[in-house]
Amino acid sequence: MKISPVRRNLIMSSMLAALATPAAVLANEAPEQKVLQQLNDPAFQDRMAGMMAGVMRAMVVLPVGEIAAGIEQAIPPEMRDPQEDGSAHTIDRDATLGDMLARDNPDFVQDIEEQTRNMTRMMGGMAGQFAQMLPEFRAIAEKMKRQMEGSLAKD
Repeated sequence: MKISPVRRNLIMSSMLAALATPAAVLANEAPEQKVLQQLNDPAFQDRMAGMMAGVMRAMVVLPVGEIAAGIEQAIPPEMRDPQEDGSAHTIDRDATLGDMLARDNPDFVQDIEEQTRNMTRMMGGMAGQFAQMLPEFRAIAEKMKRQMEGSLAKD
């Protein structure tokens, strides 16, 4: 069960955005400014990294061996892929998510904190670029709205 770095980064980016956005929307400031400030704040980056590491530490103890065995047993023999590598057969019934992740990266939990910090920093840079372009996006949206209203009025 190998998670590619690209997929891992997409997952992390989505999680960070989902966690950062609601708080900004509730603030009095423009949401994009609040998110931009948070993503570029080293203290926020450290909190996010610590939180993600805490979540991962909690998740790595989840048992997955019994689940994998149950899934394997639920698949009728005639539906099994003859080319299957049999990896489900090699999962120990007592295996945890941490055991599975350690197959590809023994330092997964330790690495997640640094990866989260890097992703937050990268998202801050991207958010900065997006914030610079936001007035243009708003102008385009307003122009589209006027054009649509004009088209509807003609009908």
